[in-house]
Amino acid sequence: MCAWTAPCTPSRGTHTAATASRTSPVRARQICLLPVERDALPFEDKSPVLDHITRARDGGGDEPENLRLAHRWCNGARENGGLERFDFEVFDLARQKFEVSE
Repeated sequence: MCAWTAPCTPSRGTHTAATASRTSPVRARQICLLPVERDALPFEDKSPVLDHITRARDGGGDEPENLRLAHRWCNGARENGGLERFDFEVFDLARQKFEVSE
């Protein structure tokens, strides 16, 4: 169990709802750099989840250094249909998805 949230089960592929305070050890840097809506429902695209920077199957663990907050949608977009995307690709897609103008 992750010390700061609900149980982390990356091997099951579930999106764990995440909460973090200012003192949380989870990295504040998100994939898309857009704010996470902490009041969003767990099934909503902008709901906060824990993102493993290095996937569990690639040797990454649940250490705070390997976790960051992300939108549920952005976390799923990193690996969609077996195609792994880089953060900058998800950044562009998220800005289109959430209709953010420059």
